Amino acid sequence: MTAKKKTKPRWKAGDAVCIWEDGTKPRCRKEYGIVVATMWNNDAGWWDTWIACFGFRWPSNASLRVNCPYILRYLETSLKPYTPPKGSNGTKS
Repeated sequence: MTAKKKTKPRWKAGDAVCIWEDGTKPRCRKEYGIVVATMWNNDAGWWDTWIACFGFRWPSNASLRVNCPYILRYLETSLKPYTPPKGSNGTKS
């Protein structure tokens, strides 16, 4: 298999994103997170993206102090941009 040509990553550290959970609409849900890192995968020919995930709700300032995010790896094309609500924490201003 020949790797695809390396391009610029779509996401950068600090970007807020959402990931659609597979399912039958309207029952599919979004998982929310922040991009931690991206790395080119030479074997596959795409960008792997590591996300600090918060679950199925964007956290409030108070819940960020209590709930720690978990890190998952995603293919960059499976992510969608997300604009957190005003007053929430965890993204670049």
